[in-house]
Amino acid sequence: MEIIKRDGSKETFDVSKIKEAVRKAMLETEAGVDKVIIEQVCKDVLETVHKTPTVEGVQDLVENALMKYRPDVAKR
Repeated sequence: MEIIKRDGSKETFDVSKIKEAVRKAMLETEAGVDKVIIEQVCKDVLETVHKTPTVEGVQDLVENALMKYRPDVAKR
């Protein structure tokens, strides 16, 4: 699967980038990192993502998933 970047170019969709971004955001919270929630967020995004998503679209999906599981992280 590919993703459309902000500049319009395409690259291979890499779920590890989502995991790392969520992990870094979690580090900024009192509750810290929760690997189970990181995996659940990624699962939710992968189940929802369309053919060739945009970076912004994926960010919205991540934020929605975080609001469900860790609103403290979504607000970061």
